[in-house]
Amino acid sequence: MKKINTATITWISWNNFGSLLQAFALQQILLKLGVRNKILCDKRFAIPKISLRKRIKKLKNIILRKNINPSDTMFTKFRKRFLQIDTTASYSTLNKRYDIFICGSDQIWSPYLKHEPYYYLRYFSKKKVAYAPSIGTCSFSEEYVKTILGDLRQFAHLSAREGKSASKLSAMSGLSITEVLDPTLLLDSSDWEKLLVQQDTTESYVLCYFLSPNQWYMDYVAQYAKKHHLSIKIFNTHKQYSDYAEAIPAGPCEFLSYINSAQIVFTDSYHASIFSILFRKKFFTFKRFVDDGDLDQNERIYNLFNHLGLQSYFIGMRDTATIDELPDIEYDSVEKTLSTLRLNSIQFLKQAISQ
Repeated sequence: MKKINTATITWISWNNFGSLLQAFALQQILLKLGVRNKILCDKRFAIPKISLRKRIKKLKNIILRKNINPSDTMFTKFRKRFLQIDTTASYSTLNKRYDIFICGSDQIWSPYLKHEPYYYLRYFSKKKVAYAPSIGTCSFSEEYVKTILGDLRQFAHLSAREGKSASKLSAMSGLSITEVLDPTLLLDSSDWEKLLVQQDTTESYVLCYFLSPNQWYMDYVAQYAKKHHLSIKIFNTHKQYSDYAEAIPAGPCEFLSYINSAQIVFTDSYHASIFSILFRKKFFTFKRFVDDGDLDQNERIYNLFNHLGLQSYFIGMRDTATIDELPDIEYDSVEKTLSTLRLNSIQFLKQAISQ
């Protein structure tokens, strides 16, 4: 029987922990299902090309070892070691090489971004499957649906990461769209532990990963760390956080390792929340957006936490006083629910590949 060749289309060029880890997870699941898989390099098709002047400057810095962010080096090593990437830049060649094209599972379908046909597989002629692309919000318009409807009709199987978003898009488009898990949740903790690296500290610490510069985040964390006699470690996302702790360089493996070793995790990140759950950590997720406000992306966290019974651990600025009162998470119950959702999501993927 001929081996099926699949290609994944997602964000792969940005140095973002969640983006690369979800790409890794989907590739691993596809390989476990017995199909070949490569991730296409979106830099070749959808990422704006940097100017020749900037490329020369970047090359000089590399040669002279100047201005090199150690985190960038860690991301590069992760791609080379753990991801199977196809850098081909020809649609015609790719259409001949692969039997199925799968898009997902980051926020590639966000209505807040410029519509990019590449992430809707417009230029591919073979079977098309959407596995868990994120819309991220229920606040999308009829205009958004009209823009993407022609592309969606070309898919053999459609799914999305958030239930309410999937239901609304399904109702507005007339297409069947299944809710499935983010691929990082399709692997269990034992799979992720294989990527851990040894840390150079034995101290107990609060770990922070914040995507937005909200002062109330760090005001609360500083107070919590002092009260519980913990040090603070933070990933370098914004300069204003450097007043509270020294930023730690990290790629995806280091990101996982710091979460796994933390006493407690505070974050506003969807994927940091996921890995806190997978590693059974004490954690709290701060609300990065105002509910129903402009650019609100809270739905993706509400959706996951509602499934797992973790609603109380999604904390707004006015809710920080409740943190010390919340009980420890009953992870046995969480894992039981997650196991069922995992099986259903993998079954969707199996059927999408085989039918």
